[in-house]
Amino acid sequence: MTSSISIEYVEPSSSLVDDAARLHVASLSDTLTSNRGAKTLGGIYRRLIRKGHSLFVARVDNTVVGGVMVMIHDVERATLFSVVYRPWSWISVLRHLGVRELVAQLRDLAHVMRCNARLAPHDYIVALYVDQSARRHGVARTLIARASAEATSRGVGLAVDTLSTNEPARTFYHSVGFREFAVTPRSQVFTWARE
Repeated sequence: MTSSISIEYVEPSSSLVDDAARLHVASLSDTLTSNRGAKTLGGIYRRLIRKGHSLFVARVDNTVVGGVMVMIHDVERATLFSVVYRPWSWISVLRHLGVRELVAQLRDLAHVMRCNARLAPHDYIVALYVDQSARRHGVARTLIARASAEATSRGVGLAVDTLSTNEPARTFYHSVGFREFAVTPRSQVFTWARE
């Protein structure tokens, strides 16, 4: 990858939302949201952006190679909408994961949400993803830098969670200054404090 990385804030009406949703599904294929499909995820992204949350994409030569969806601290979360939007999309989740795994993931999500309630004011990274071809070129670091700069400008911290089994993600978050805050049955919650 020889071209420079540009980071852009995405407006809800932009076609970049669809590009980001497709890349999210391709890059994070085992997550609940990815299993609901790119069309569903694009709709959820648009709703979150309209409410005031942030989607940033990384582009190289006009191609989206990464993205980060950030829930802003003092903005309504729209959790119920995210669950009930395109309810039939849950059928594909059930087909892919099965009932037992779906229930296990939903339980862990509830644990993560309880951990988040104990955090100091913070923005929350709900998804960070980079195209396979663009990995190890600083895309994720650049996206994290943008998200942390936004959080710092509002005087809040930044948090994220990842599966405990995802060693590359855990190593990455440590390398960019995140520290472990809590552990759930399946996940680790990390925080980054503004300097």
